[in-house]
Amino acid sequence: MFLLFCGLTLWSVAQNFPVVVQQLNDNRWYHGYVKNDGSVVTECIYYRARPFSEGLAAVRDINGIWGFIDTTGKQVITMPREVSEVGNFSEGLCWFRDRDQDLVGFIDRQGKVIHTPQWGFAQDFSGGLAAVGTAQTLGNMRNITGLTGYIDHSGQLVITIGETHSNLGYESFNSHRAVINKFGKVTIIDQAGNTIVERPEYENAKAFSEGLCAVRVRTNWPCGNEENERKCISKWGFIDTAGNMVIKPQYDEYGSFSEGVCAMNTGEGYAFIDQTGQNVMGRLFKKAKSFSEGVAYVEEMDGTKAFIDHSGKTVVPIPDGFTVKGSSSGGLIEITKKETSEGFEYNINMMINHKGEEVWKYDWLEWVGYGE
Repeated sequence: MFLLFCGLTLWSVAQNFPVVVQQLNDNRWYHGYVKNDGSVVTECIYYRARPFSEGLAAVRDINGIWGFIDTTGKQVITMPREVSEVGNFSEGLCWFRDRDQDLVGFIDRQGKVIHTPQWGFAQDFSGGLAAVGTAQTLGNMRNITGLTGYIDHSGQLVITIGETHSNLGYESFNSHRAVINKFGKVTIIDQAGNTIVERPEYENAKAFSEGLCAVRVRTNWPCGNEENERKCISKWGFIDTAGNMVIKPQYDEYGSFSEGVCAMNTGEGYAFIDQTGQNVMGRLFKKAKSFSEGVAYVEEMDGTKAFIDHSGKTVVPIPDGFTVKGSSSGGLIEITKKETSEGFEYNINMMINHKGEEVWKYDWLEWVGYGE
């Protein structure tokens, strides 16, 4: 059986939970689940499969029917054929879309409909609230117009976000705060809907992570006329839940805190900073990603690739020629390699554990042509 790992879930400590795998059959990918000890939870029989969330994973069978399996592979929820899409379970609830109505409702862990389809879209619950939006019919097309507000578990709209618009961006509640980006204006609200932060010099903001929020700031605000506006310099920094700037704007890219640190590009290289902005490892990397399950991917300045621990020590060296896909999940790391010869592309996808040992491997040949 040919297997390929993908779609990994992030945990702070390595767990032996099932992760998604793929198998190519008759030019179509089928999905299943395995554990990091190599045991197969389900064969690759699904057209689509999602990572596990709260002990359940969404799967779609060859007939287009959505359902949910538990960590033993048993299907515990089967959705009606009319359901065209589902979300992930969060806080015991999961959204689903009714194909005929093109509206979204919520089910519980037993598959019981808790809120009938009534919204144009919805997000997963976070911090007791879920973002929902309206939809309008324009001619023969249905247009999602934007964020209406946030509902609680009872389905009541507890926070209303005035005017809706397709260009409005928003984030789920984290650290009791939600970020709303609207027409170039950043607003941060609490779970009562109160405005905590609203600053004209903030161009963008991302979801809170571990109590901090990345914000992009015009560092020479106010810029003045339109010509100077185009010359405004913007940098990323971090604010706390009260809106205080705790790490001054100095970065060209944004990141998220995970396991107490955040990988940020200083311009000279990537540093792992703590919540005071200090480089906790005292050195820079050519590339770096967030920590997950106690390890983080880095590329050293000399090109060496590895996963390191919080002390900066290499714990999982990456073989030469391989590329890393994603972060560690379920105690496994996915790496890939491609080699082209005589018009064929030889692909290798491999899963290794935190000891660097091969757990699963999938390889295949693909005709790519001789080129021009």
